[in-house]
Amino acid sequence: MSHRLLSSFVFIAAAALAGCTTDPISPTAARPVRASALLGPNEGVRVLTDSVDANGNTTLVQEFGMGVYTLPNGDGGTVASVIIRTFIPNVSPTSSSYCLTHSIVSTEAIEGIKLTIKKSGGCNKDIEILIEQPATRQKATFRFSMVPGKTVIDSGLLR
Repeated sequence: MSHRLLSSFVFIAAAALAGCTTDPISPTAARPVRASALLGPNEGVRVLTDSVDANGNTTLVQEFGMGVYTLPNGDGGTVASVIIRTFIPNVSPTSSSYCLTHSIVSTEAIEGIKLTIKKSGGCNKDIEILIEQPATRQKATFRFSMVPGKTVIDSGLLR
């Protein structure tokens, strides 16, 4: 499978999963104030860079929304975001040395939200971040797993 095709698949899977992980729940009675770098309303993922180097290795940098909520009027969004860099080597996915390396570039949350990194990624390793809103006792867990043959991205429903 080409690296461009793999990158496209990851983006489509992330967008589909982000759109399917919301329920009609609001973290607070009022719409949260958004920090400037967070994703827009109803935006689950944003590709920041997708590049291929001279050796055919792909570097994909994406921002994912975390802590999904939906207001009664249907508007929704996230209370935090994480930027993840994924390095995809130019080797066959069936190779024993195939290693998708993920790293957290940065995280951001609106005021009143606490983020705790439980798993920080690495070679074929998952990323997991706990999102907490102490004032309302609501929690969510963001999960990002991309290993050869399997991708799971769960933005985490805030409840």
